[in-house]
Amino acid sequence: MALSLLARVNALESAVNLHEIIIQKNFHFHNLHDKGRSKFEGFHSVDVKTRKEPWRVILQALDEAGEPYVKCSIDEIAAHVVKVRITEVSKHYE
Repeated sequence: MALSLLARVNALESAVNLHEIIIQKNFHFHNLHDKGRSKFEGFHSVDVKTRKEPWRVILQALDEAGEPYVKCSIDEIAAHVVKVRITEVSKHYE
């Protein structure tokens, strides 16, 4: 699991923009939803290893000033996002 996590972090660091991560099908990049609560609003995740494993890298897209994007479609901004903040690695559905 540690090697898979390191590989994901390295991929995030070496990507030119977030779009390069989104198109990697094995990362399973997706928006997080918290069923009516705002805890995960504006956050996304990628699998640490596989869909069968519960661990996810939780991240937030940042603008050029290092501030989180507010309520926008990740598909519209992904090619412009060059910074992300990893907030946690967790089993966020538990």
